[in-house]
Amino acid sequence: MADAHYFLAVPLSDDARTILSDWREELKEEVSFKSWVHPLDFHITLAFLGSASEKAISLTKEKIGAISSFYPAFQLEINGLGTFGKQESPRVFWAGVQHSEALIKLQKKVHEACKEVGFSLDSRPYSPHITLARRWKEKSPLDVKKIQTFNIQAGVTSFPVQEMILYQTHLNRTPKYEAISRFSLMGE
Repeated sequence: MADAHYFLAVPLSDDARTILSDWREELKEEVSFKSWVHPLDFHITLAFLGSASEKAISLTKEKIGAISSFYPAFQLEINGLGTFGKQESPRVFWAGVQHSEALIKLQKKVHEACKEVGFSLDSRPYSPHITLARRWKEKSPLDVKKIQTFNIQAGVTSFPVQEMILYQTHLNRTPKYEAISRFSLMGE
């Protein structure tokens, strides 16, 4: 179990996942990436834990369970597409989410709890997103206008955040993320 990698994330609703799947299919011909994320793997990461002992995972479950038992459910809005990395050859293609104080506060609580367990976490500012694809594969640069045009047409999609999930990564299968534990948020 120590070689496995884990992370905590907010899952998408079935409706939001379907909409992003449709966007992905529509854009696959327009934007060329080496690997596209399976729709069942769409999520918003709260904390990437990496490898962990059974004891660390057990402590994490306790702490995240305590957070979720009093944290209220909330709504998020997906509001467009973008990239990370060089504009002409991006490493990540993502769907963004509207700024949400509820999400920012939840991520901060999760991050603090995981650090208390002893995880060494990413210290960069939190940038919530849903990864759709990775690694640009063309020699010619990405035409950003195609994404901008799509964003204008796509509009905004809202979905409820009602739980957090502790995932384990399986690199040799698709979908590659397995839900190990689910933590329901308190009702609205």
